[in-house]
Amino acid sequence: MNLQTCHESARLPYGLVVAVTLATCGPDSGQTGARAGGGTVHRDSAGVAVAEAVAPLWGAGERWTVAEPPLLEIGSTSGDPDYQLADVTGAAKLESGGIVVAVQGSKELRWFSEDGTFLRRAGREGEGPGEFSGLTFMDRLPGDSVVAYDEWLERLHVFGPDGVLSRTLKIERPRPRTQPSVPVGLAAGGLLLRFLDYDVEAESGIVRWPGEVVTLVSLKDGSAQAITDVPGHEADVEFRANGGYAHGAYLFGKGPVFAAFGDRFALAQSEEYAVRIAGLDGSFPLAIRRDLAVERATQAHVDATVAAVLATVFPEGRDHSPEEMARLEENWRRRPTAETLPMLRSMHFDDAGNLWVEPFHLLGSELPPYQVFAPDGTWLGEVALPAGHDRGWVADYAPPLELGTDYVLGVWKDDLDVQSVRMYRLER
Repeated sequence: MNLQTCHESARLPYGLVVAVTLATCGPDSGQTGARAGGGTVHRDSAGVAVAEAVAPLWGAGERWTVAEPPLLEIGSTSGDPDYQLADVTGAAKLESGGIVVAVQGSKELRWFSEDGTFLRRAGREGEGPGEFSGLTFMDRLPGDSVVAYDEWLERLHVFGPDGVLSRTLKIERPRPRTQPSVPVGLAAGGLLLRFLDYDVEAESGIVRWPGEVVTLVSLKDGSAQAITDVPGHEADVEFRANGGYAHGAYLFGKGPVFAAFGDRFALAQSEEYAVRIAGLDGSFPLAIRRDLAVERATQAHVDATVAAVLATVFPEGRDHSPEEMARLEENWRRRPTAETLPMLRSMHFDDAGNLWVEPFHLLGSELPPYQVFAPDGTWLGEVALPAGHDRGWVADYAPPLELGTDYVLGVWKDDLDVQSVRMYRLER
């Protein structure tokens, strides 16, 4: 008898549903409709389609590739300040072919033509209409309008294709003790946004707190609709008798990973390679899995991470004091460390609904290729991006990556860590 791995839906705290491996199973396991798609086994389990990725579908000569040199590059280290970029938090290709870039460093949006020529800017630092304090997200809307999110002021700004402010919306909260955090992306005509939930009960220690509420925020009036609750990121938390708390970092801590597309979103927990495709109606129609063993965290992993942090904060050729460097190193080395490394780091949908999954990697290490899954969960293969692609320190706040049907648009860094926005041709 050919034994296969059996999966079911399991409910975890906060109402999160994930696909979990239960046991090996045979014909009487309740699995139905098993079929193969390349090296992916597709099954139905209690009404949930499960795609178990065993081997990639693409063979030699079938892989997608990103062609060099770039089709377009926007960025400069000197000269015209219109082309100097610092802390890019959004980059989008418009229907007209132009590019809009969100620059947190200058708190503004900049429009460029199809050939990369600067056209106009909008926004500045401040708290008035169309002004920003924390410009942490931007994306295009139909008709070449764009929406920009200010996490610190809890607002959305919508700009027309001419860069003129259309409206400013105050974001509502789904519950009283929630706080807006990181965007997942645009979905169903709204912004799918993560809210931190401080009402979740937890004990002192290494805990996944605060919780998170995945919420759909209207781009018309800022109203909020809670979609689902998930555990937050692992942290070293101490709850105090006076009602306060101390929230410390946890090296290699696990947490939720998201991506949004159309009327659905992808949700994963980074301690395993298991992704759920969820509907905004609360349904979970598809689960994607890879049966990979977790890797134990070692002192070598800690040493490599600390060395990468020091090299980034104190690059060669720049003045810094040995005392500052020693304090930073001590801060990172005294952090508690997880026993295992995470499995996943980020996820992105392309314009065709394929899911690109970024495996976890250490800071400063060689960047791994993205694993690409078709809309039905079939594992297609992997796509590597050109060297210098900026994936940021923390996945939640990493620079943007837009995946079109025939292009990749994102942020790259040169040897001096200077950012530029580049667009490459994606050959399928």
